[in-house]
Amino acid sequence: MNLAVFGLGASGIGHDGGGLVAIPFTNSHQLASSTAVYPGVTSAVAHPLGVQAAVANFGTSAHQATILLSDGSGPGTQRAVATLNLAPGSISLVDLTGVISRASTNASLVVTADGAPGEVISGIQALGQPNTPSASVTLPWKDLKQTVNGGQHPWTIGGGVTSTVMLFNPDAKTANSVTLSIHAGKNTWSKKIAIAPLSTVAVRINDIISRQEPDDKKNTLPRGSVEGMVGWFTLAMPRIFGLLSQNDPAGGSDKIFACGDTIVLCSMSLFDTDVSVGDTATLWPTISSCGTDGDCNCVLSCSTGGSLSRVWLSCWTFRHEYAKTDCQIVT
Repeated sequence: MNLAVFGLGASGIGHDGGGLVAIPFTNSHQLASSTAVYPGVTSAVAHPLGVQAAVANFGTSAHQATILLSDGSGPGTQRAVATLNLAPGSISLVDLTGVISRASTNASLVVTADGAPGEVISGIQALGQPNTPSASVTLPWKDLKQTVNGGQHPWTIGGGVTSTVMLFNPDAKTANSVTLSIHAGKNTWSKKIAIAPLSTVAVRINDIISRQEPDDKKNTLPRGSVEGMVGWFTLAMPRIFGLLSQNDPAGGSDKIFACGDTIVLCSMSLFDTDVSVGDTATLWPTISSCGTDGDCNCVLSCSTGGSLSRVWLSCWTFRHEYAKTDCQIVT
């Protein structure tokens, strides 16, 4: 991660049609599906001049893409707001300003496409007001079939900033729940959040502190808390996608974060086991793990199982001048 690459694109929306937005580059070889999920878009674009989607076809044949809005909970609340026929090597812009402005406060977008993963790539931008402190924001998105099923980021509510965690379940049939953990200094607030099919749930950190809302263990965060770490995680299916939205009404700016969740294996132990020369064995140790601040520092004390519940050792013994056993940790 010594080099971060971004592009600049003309927005095509606004009083002069000449605004610029940042577009993160995508490694298409890491994608597992042709569906991009944009959780909590209505909270993430609190102060935009407009909202636009850019959908590009990098393939050598024509493809079709559909933009879906999930506005509510359960089947029947997701509807198509745009269908695009993309020629090879073409890009289409869609003005979503009206769609987003008429949606509920808790809504999410999904962009689906035919073709192989990486052939059709989308990006959505919230465009800032001209001649104001507001800035254009490129919304983060997740691959529908990505392995990572969680996220974390520093939060703040200082200076009138509102911090909201948006959690979206894109599955049309199955509900799921996420463990949401908010850390402020040495204090931790942790609660399991249920998310119905095609539902977006908003959790305002400001309200949790000001209203002294208790977590699942009746813990509360100190009233004076203004910053810390927040993380959400589940190993269960279907995948839940989330982001942290920080809105500054005074400055008219929005900041969106959707970093991946980082877990540390604190320790593990297991009974002595004999592995014959030339054989392989799978061992299941007792483990202790914790969620981190993204830099391998625990934000929760290490506990049995913890954020990481499955670890095993693959061990094999071979003879090369002398008998030797090697083991590999698998998570």
